[in-house]
Amino acid sequence: MKFASTVKIKVDDTLFIEQSGKQVPAVVVKHLSSISCMGIPIEGINLEVGDHLIHLQPNFEVAEPVLSNQNNPVSPPSTVITPAVDSMETKREVRTQKLNGRLSVANYTNMSSAHINDSERMRYTFNLDVKNMNGSKFSIQNYITFNHTMHQWQEVRDNLNNALKIYNLAVDYEVTPTLTLSAGRRINRYISNVGAIDGLQIEKRFGAFLVGAVAGSRPDYQDYSFNPNLFQFGSYIGQDKQTDRGYVQTTLGIMEQKNHGLTDRRFAYFQHSNALVKNVVFFSSFEVDLFQNIDGKQSTTPSLSSVYLSLRYRISRSLSLSGSYDARKNIIYYESYKSFIDQLIEDETRQGLRLNVNYHPFRYMTIGANAGYRFQVSDSQASKNAYGYLSYSQIPWIKVSATGSITLLQTPYINGFVYGLRLNKDLFEGKIYAELEGRKVDYRYGQFETSLQQNIIGTHLTWRILRKLSLSLSYEGTFDNSKSYTRLYANLIKRF
Repeated sequence: MKFASTVKIKVDDTLFIEQSGKQVPAVVVKHLSSISCMGIPIEGINLEVGDHLIHLQPNFEVAEPVLSNQNNPVSPPSTVITPAVDSMETKREVRTQKLNGRLSVANYTNMSSAHINDSERMRYTFNLDVKNMNGSKFSIQNYITFNHTMHQWQEVRDNLNNALKIYNLAVDYEVTPTLTLSAGRRINRYISNVGAIDGLQIEKRFGAFLVGAVAGSRPDYQDYSFNPNLFQFGSYIGQDKQTDRGYVQTTLGIMEQKNHGLTDRRFAYFQHSNALVKNVVFFSSFEVDLFQNIDGKQSTTPSLSSVYLSLRYRISRSLSLSGSYDARKNIIYYESYKSFIDQLIEDETRQGLRLNVNYHPFRYMTIGANAGYRFQVSDSQASKNAYGYLSYSQIPWIKVSATGSITLLQTPYINGFVYGLRLNKDLFEGKIYAELEGRKVDYRYGQFETSLQQNIIGTHLTWRILRKLSLSLSYEGTFDNSKSYTRLYANLIKRF
């Protein structure tokens, strides 16, 4: 993944992707350079070239990416978002405006030798975060994108919301150093699983403890536009504390979501993370549905809908282990999905286990491996995957970083390997970042053992034109026995 800067990103941080209005964990960072990072995608997340990943910080600044890679292995997050103690706890006599923003223009071009489904898309992004406007108690934030396919403006004319996506557009007001009001579209970091909320939010702190309430609506589930018919409200309590032994963060919330006045979903959410034991990070989250409406029969019997547990242990400076367990059912909105609700209810719980190990035998070398196992009662065969890599940074004399990897995938539908080699280097004191990558794919599909063999070559350049202006260019070519595919990507980013 390429960024304008990786100053605020650290190894083992989790990068997120926006899906259906929610910030979903996507990649765990494992290696960094000045403007790029390499990581392990999380199980169940399918990334494509050009996907935009987000680095969440306590104030939710968004790090604008340039390129993501979909063929990395899968792994669950080995770290958690750890909000720092809110700065509102310390009374500020003098407020200073802080402004961060980003404008970007990106072009995505897909071509094939058969000229089938060739396309060219444009993406414009505007992100602005202003703290204490003109020294006042007001702050604003937004994250807006506009996407369209070249020469297909009719799609935009038919529905502007298919192209225009407002992920964040809110105003915050600091009533007191411990009381904050927010209005607009905003994702609350303490109940981020709810996704974006269009409406009002209030939060009150009592030292390390906090309480909050939200009321508004959900973005439309088809085009992410404003939809007042999807009313929702809820509240939460939590603790956010840094101690001498480590941090503790706990949140308990409950939400009611409506559709045209009828209950769509009612659920409770619990999240807890801590680093109270030296070199150990623990994270857990649970969702419990509190409402069912099947064949007109309503029930309030609690039903566990998702569980996620993870534990990371840093044995020494050079060796760390992590593991996780994930179990989830389909999330059911009884009014929104009523046309196919029977199918959703019948699906069994999907469960997964994952283990990960990383070892740094000496300064510039890293060896890592992870293995995953996913199973569902109805599947005749469980899904298994394994990934191993060897990375060496700053190879003597040429100062190039190299990473070799191998991925094994076994599912009821596909079996095979992916072999990869990546070389990257910063040039001219970080003014230019260059990367060259090659992958070989050897897959077999289904019971008839249909073969797929592909060779993939990619290259990437990022040029820091000015301190806050950069240009990125990428190429990826995929070649098999009968066809070839080309992907081109360009992105111009201006920060301010």
